[in-house]
Amino acid sequence: MTLYVDGRNADKNAIDFKQTKIVVDNTYKQKIYLAKGVGFAAMIKAQK
Repeated sequence: MTLYVDGRNADKNAIDFKQTKIVVDNTYKQKIYLAKGVGFAAMIKAQK
């Protein structure tokens, strides 16, 4: 999974984000910081 999460200054700087690539399974849990009025995106692909 590629996860794009807001950075700490995302409410002031729209290009403040962090990209993380991780392998997940059905037990994966993660708390995600969200700046007010914005969000996050995730791209999930099956492993080959």
